[in-house]
Amino acid sequence: MTIAAGFRFADGLLICADLEITHGSELKTRATKIFPYSFKASGNKAVFTFSGDVALSRQCIQKIARKLASATKEKSLSAMQDIAAEQVYEFHQKYIFKHPHYQYGTGPTVDLIAALWSAEGQRLGLFQSSEHALIELSESEIMAVTGAGGSFASYAARPLIPHASMKLTDVITAVVYALKEAKDNVPGCGKGSELIAIMKSGEIGNKGWLHSSHVEAFAESFEMGIKHLFVETCDLDTEEKQVKERFDALWLVIQSTRSYLSNERKNHGPFARLVDTVLGKKVTEL
Repeated sequence: MTIAAGFRFADGLLICADLEITHGSELKTRATKIFPYSFKASGNKAVFTFSGDVALSRQCIQKIARKLASATKEKSLSAMQDIAAEQVYEFHQKYIFKHPHYQYGTGPTVDLIAALWSAEGQRLGLFQSSEHALIELSESEIMAVTGAGGSFASYAARPLIPHASMKLTDVITAVVYALKEAKDNVPGCGKGSELIAIMKSGEIGNKGWLHSSHVEAFAESFEMGIKHLFVETCDLDTEEKQVKERFDALWLVIQSTRSYLSNERKNHGPFARLVDTVLGKKVTEL
């Protein structure tokens, strides 16, 4: 079971997913579901994530990546989409639609979300597959979500991300909260989260990781505090002194969280250094 998504922000796209991988019907492990690529011949780049059958989804992504890597003349974003769409179509014809369980609705599925960046004109697009089709989302479509927790995450994120011009740190906060809500409420979604940003300049980085590592804990404390404050505010039998104490307690949570995040960013703590080391090796060059 999975949640995977792509979100627009002012300077690029944020690709994210949970970290739970299901093998067969029972075995669950933690592993990445996000695969960034850099293509030497064209200078183009791509970031993929998925929901559905793990082995088939990774195989489909690898086929797309190899085709994009071998394209030396077709460098535009539309050409990248054509190549990726053709691979998705052929893959479904060969492996999905011919599966003996497909006609009963119990066969394997492969659902992709992709950020494709073309060095020609430095164009960045957000794409999502639906069975054998791959479509580009319009600029007005802020997010693409897939997987068991996708609908819940979309519900939680939509009011927090009203437009695509928000800065990355704000989108990360909203996305991590939405993923947390989906993981807490939808059975089968993994407990970890992974986020990678690809900028309009083509840079693939880890700007979201340091900030996101503590957002879930803060969100839980803040959410509980604000709910209690709301209930007590509406209860006219609650003394104003008690309401004020509840507000002060919430303010202390806010102050301590901002102070902690500020120190972590200033000192570039051990978690951030570990992430830098890991993500520095993530991008596959083809």
